[in-house]
Amino acid sequence: MRLTTVHTTSGTQVARLDNDRLTALDAPDVGSLLINQNWRAIAEATPVTGNLGSLHDASLALLIPKPPKIVCVGINYADHVAEMNAPTPERPTLFAKFARARRSP
Repeated sequence: MRLTTVHTTSGTQVARLDNDRLTALDAPDVGSLLINQNWRAIAEATPVTGNLGSLHDASLALLIPKPPKIVCVGINYADHVAEMNAPTPERPTLFAKFARARRSP
């Protein structure tokens, strides 16, 4: 199952992709839908209508507008490693950014 968040005239809407057609689901974005433990059953139970039109005509929005955390991969481009004149790491560097963290002044 493929899900996306699209811009509509009234804000944003989560949609299920059925072939090339977008069917509206009852949530403003993918993140809001995934909070529900039964998200898959909800998404599958919604009848295919294609009421949001074609994927190719849609204005895509952020899947999860306010994620509680983001996992990042650093030093994963060979050009960037060379630019820094650093040794190529054996494994990618992972780090996290959390919404509750504050920026330094």
